[in-house]
Amino acid sequence: NQQTIPLLMDLKDILEGKSSIFYSTGNAGGMNFWGVFLFFIASPFYLLVIFIEKSHLIYFVNILFAVKLTVSSITAAIYFKYSHKKLKTGYVVILSVMYALCGYGIMYYQTLVWLDIMYLFPLLVMSIEKMCTQNKSAMYCAVLSLMVAINYYLSFMIVIYIMISVPLFIYIRCRSNQRKKATFSFISSSFISLLITAPVWLCSFLQISESARGGNTISGIMYDKFNPSAILNISGSDYLVRTGDIINNYKILSIAKDYVTVQLGANVYKAGVGQLFTGEGINYNTISNLERKFGGSANK
Repeated sequence: NQQTIPLLMDLKDILEGKSSIFYSTGNAGGMNFWGVFLFFIASPFYLLVIFIEKSHLIYFVNILFAVKLTVSSITAAIYFKYSHKKLKTGYVVILSVMYALCGYGIMYYQTLVWLDIMYLFPLLVMSIEKMCTQNKSAMYCAVLSLMVAINYYLSFMIVIYIMISVPLFIYIRCRSNQRKKATFSFISSSFISLLITAPVWLCSFLQISESARGGNTISGIMYDKFNPSAILNISGSDYLVRTGDIINNYKILSIAKDYVTVQLGANVYKAGVGQLFTGEGINYNTISNLERKFGGSANK
């Protein structure tokens, strides 16, 4: 909550028109708040901050914790009543409360942003069952889109769950003459959800793909006349290398003040700090601004 509360204060300023969601001065020279909003505070519950004084937000987050667990219990009860119609009400209450008070919910009392997925998950399971058995995919598309929009960071786990569980559900629960229709509903609904949520995940995907972590990069050069070394980032991992070293089939031929020469098979690449050496040649990385760090030529 020590991280969430300052962000809720920024959100309150945005909702009251005192700041912009596309440019916030709360961080150094300013930043785009859109990514922060989608990553941390896109929950509809956080819109209530417009009615709360900033000095009371420290108490408000505690109320939100209880509210999110309560809603989790309610959605779990809805799922149990739908999926297990013969289950007695007393057992529904017990199971739904147990779900809300599970280890995940209690452990993340200090990180409220992870709890939104918890109250949406029973609805997702319910929507999958409806889609596969009744060919009703609207709820699945809506719930999945909502989960991605509220917290796309954890949604990759939901996607993994869907990719594993839905094919199994179709195989086990659907009759042979229903499986093609259920599979088509699943694929088409997932694709529609992907398009609906593109404004949420596409910007992050493009930035990650263009970052230094998205390719093989010269992260730094520590030049010494007698024993030069460099830092290579290969497939997301950093390696401290010297002339003659071989890392993931990349052989370090030489290390100069401004560039490193590496060989991969018959191809030889010469790249400076902040440059990506790829099969298509050298691409300069402007996103991570590495040319101004660790001995880059722009520092001279």
